[in-house]
Amino acid sequence: ELSFFDSHQTFPALLIPAKRTAELRNTLSSVILHRPKIRSVVAVANPSDIKADDVDIKKYRKLILDGDVNSVWEINETLRAFLQKEDEQKQQLHNKVQKSTHTIKLGYADLTVEETLRKLLPVREIPSAF
Repeated sequence: ELSFFDSHQTFPALLIPAKRTAELRNTLSSVILHRPKIRSVVAVANPSDIKADDVDIKKYRKLILDGDVNSVWEINETLRAFLQKEDEQKQQLHNKVQKSTHTIKLGYADLTVEETLRKLLPVREIPSAF
């Protein structure tokens, strides 16, 4: 049964103003989540995520990042430099980038062959070459 492969995975994300989406996708292309069939930019579903005076969720997007949600903010130099630069610019609250997370439901169709084998076989028995 394929429901065995279903899991929820939390990724780090940035809440960004919708009008800055293209700019930030280009700037942060090295840290954005790149997975087949999974979008790296999604609409904001929960208005309470946004820390701004104007809480119109249509004006914001979530940019999903690759990496561990607990350590990506400190480990990734590109991301750390970008966030420091954003803080120094002292932008208005409605135009500011905010840290967040995003949970994605991954199913059998979303997994790579290696991820599928890791779920099925003991760790030491995954073939890497034939």
